Amino acid sequence: MMKNDTHRMDDEAHGRPGNAAVLGIEYFFSRHRCMLGDLGYGSTGFERPQELAAALRHGSRFDLLMLTFDGDWRHVVGEMRALAAFFPRDVATLLVLHPHQISAAPSILMTGRSDFVMSSIGDVELTARLEILCRRSPRIAMAASGCRMPPVQKARNEPRQAAHDLGPMLSLEIR
Repeated sequence: MMKNDTHRMDDEAHGRPGNAAVLGIEYFFSRHRCMLGDLGYGSTGFERPQELAAALRHGSRFDLLMLTFDGDWRHVVGEMRALAAFFPRDVATLLVLHPHQISAAPSILMTGRSDFVMSSIGDVELTARLEILCRRSPRIAMAASGCRMPPVQKARNEPRQAAHDLGPMLSLEIR
């Protein structure tokens, strides 16, 4: 069953994405509903992977996926592969794993726009990890009201490298 929990930001007016798909109502909506709102995201919750896949298939656009699955690590990997067919590779994805699912972690780390955390993570650390993940994503510029860090600026056509995400509050540029 799909549940709209918070109102989506007006993307056109603000020029930034702001809708998160949250899979695993029992975990996320009890604990992190307000956190997503504070970061500038509206959120739509899904109880089952099939519901999220159907929404994606029918054109729903999400800029952040927060996913948790039941079952062992093989089940997690299988569900991730099934869902990957329906969402673009540039969508920031956070997989929340239970201790018995840790073997699934390498499958989510295939892109720089993906991360995983353990289900026991605290709110402060989770907020920092979400901010870092969203800064890495080309689709997301964090809402100014909810982000402690400025969005990553794209480098001009100069021979320099940016070293970002050295910590939740630290970003530096190397020339």
